[in-house]
Amino acid sequence: KTKLEYNQRNKNESLEQEKQRRQDEDKLVDLALEWNYFDGVLQILQARQGELIKKKKDFIQVDIARQKQLFLKSLERKRSTFIEYFLISGFDLLSLVENDDIPSYQKFILELYNTSYKEMNKSHKNRVTMLFGATSFSSMQEIDYKLNKFVGSFFGSICSSKNDSFLNRIKIDLNNRVCTCYGSNEHVEENYELKVIQHITKVYPTESSYTKHHILRDLFLWSIFMDMPEMAKVLLFHVRSRVCAALIASAIYKNYSKLSPTVDMRDKFQTQSLDFEIYASM
Repeated sequence: KTKLEYNQRNKNESLEQEKQRRQDEDKLVDLALEWNYFDGVLQILQARQGELIKKKKDFIQVDIARQKQLFLKSLERKRSTFIEYFLISGFDLLSLVENDDIPSYQKFILELYNTSYKEMNKSHKNRVTMLFGATSFSSMQEIDYKLNKFVGSFFGSICSSKNDSFLNRIKIDLNNRVCTCYGSNEHVEENYELKVIQHITKVYPTESSYTKHHILRDLFLWSIFMDMPEMAKVLLFHVRSRVCAALIASAIYKNYSKLSPTVDMRDKFQTQSLDFEIYASM
């Protein structure tokens, strides 16, 4: 009995020491993320990843929660190198949201626009506000309008198949390009093309669940709209349709260039547009 108690006490002491070590490491990682010094904590991150793979039961839940926290903070602080590491390491993007349903994932994306905007410096905020507009979205439909404005009406709805109809896309297009006071759109009538699209939707139903590919798509669009080209280039290598994504990025930056008030900004966005255009053509 005494020997068992002694062994248990040693185990508890060892566990406490490990907890303290991990707390100290967490502080180092937080500082490294704050200063964008990835190389300084690579070994710590790799060691934690190894423990996750081995499913070390004492810390697995803590490590999963910690990885999620670091991923979110890396997104908000534009730490593309950290994001690249987590994605390559197999980070589960679906773990970013507690409830596994489409509204929860969409809420996460909408909140990311707002929180990342708050983390920007003043010049970045001014640039995004001037070119993109308000970032405090209340629904994904508002992002659909932005996509239509910067990419074109040929791009379907990203939030719901219900909105991906000929009628609704015409409404968005008219609102963006014909008249700013365009309201009810009652004069746009249902027609044959709409019926065809509805028939196609029934025959080939759209996905009803939110997958990691949807998250990557939405994160990629967020990084482009928020003018984070380095982050976008990291995410681009993980989206399902890279050529399409690169062309979308090129189109958005080309429009940003046209809207820019200074020569330097126009040149900057034109270069970014060309970078993604070259990638799409490779």
